Amino acid sequence: MQIVHAGAIRPITSFADMQASVRESLAPINLAIGGAAPVGVSVRLSHAALADPHLNATNLTSLLGEYGLQLAGMSAVSMRGGAKEQIHDPDWRTEERVGFMFGATNLLADIADGEGTELGITTNAFSHRNWLDVDFPGNWAALTLNLVRVVQHVATIHERTGITIHIDLEAEPGSVLRDTDDIVRFYQQWLLTRGAAMLSDRMHLTEGTAADVLLRHVRLALDTAHAAVVWDDAAASLDRFADVGIRIGRLQVSAALEADIPAGARERSELLTHLQAIGSDRLLQQVVAAREGVIVARYDDLPEAIVAIDGSAGETWRIHTHAPVLADRYGGWKSTRSATADWLRKIAARGTEVGMIELRSATWDVVPADDRGPVEEMVAREAAWVEAILG
Repeated sequence: MQIVHAGAIRPITSFADMQASVRESLAPINLAIGGAAPVGVSVRLSHAALADPHLNATNLTSLLGEYGLQLAGMSAVSMRGGAKEQIHDPDWRTEERVGFMFGATNLLADIADGEGTELGITTNAFSHRNWLDVDFPGNWAALTLNLVRVVQHVATIHERTGITIHIDLEAEPGSVLRDTDDIVRFYQQWLLTRGAAMLSDRMHLTEGTAADVLLRHVRLALDTAHAAVVWDDAAASLDRFADVGIRIGRLQVSAALEADIPAGARERSELLTHLQAIGSDRLLQQVVAAREGVIVARYDDLPEAIVAIDGSAGETWRIHTHAPVLADRYGGWKSTRSATADWLRKIAARGTEVGMIELRSATWDVVPADDRGPVEEMVAREAAWVEAILG
């Protein structure tokens, strides 16, 4: 079991940024988790960082080695270090995104130990949902073709070197793939049908073999906070993934925040103060509202939800944050730690392979002062909690 932490969320647009990220965040936090040396970490990349000639396999390996670390994966989501929905720009319909993925996978292959090595690279689930018509087949055809092109590239690396690189799609509440329904529909209606035909033509494979190659190289970065926000059920989702052959390449662990919207105006005003305090200038904080477990409203960002709060009494809101999994409540906040625990238990009971386990906790301010300590210590507590559930 390999547990890592994603480190502080910051743009990585150069090798100097990478050095600072490793020195100030990735190294101290991940060394606190412990494990056999060298300790694995996953690093973030952007297109701008890949353009820096100093960011190459030799220098990155050396940098990590200085701190007793080794590369265990990459995250290639934001190409330009943008904020909010701009992390998707340019999206998977463009040549720029395909080129970015070629460069990132080449770097990963250059660093990998050799035949038999398996590494994942997390990427966005295609685009921001509001940027395209999800009911227009032409958009899905373009997205599928460009993903197939990247799969052909990593499949060729696999044939040549024996290194397996999987592209881990990170569904989130505001992306084209936002929940289990979207994921399963994409695999069944596009990737394993039309995508398999595309890859068959490009690599001269039978369509059955092409589908197997796609399942090997396209997996999920399953984020427990994202899944909680969209109210996905762990058992039902895992059953549906297994039925289709969808694999989890990375399990991302944290919690969303949850709030019950009160009927009283004074209580809503108090909640509004708490909501405003957790607002972010950099991250989209989608809100999905439910009544008795049935989704009744979706908001693309927290300010949109706040505007609607007076008409939302009786709803339960789940807010896209990455709170730690240290407690079920933080002061006035409920967390979705119990939903995260349910994912972990169901995964353990099924023996589901999940690749790397990446702690994503970032919203540390919600932890009450009397329970707050150095980030390294809190992350170590999170890792121990995850290990205790997975066994």
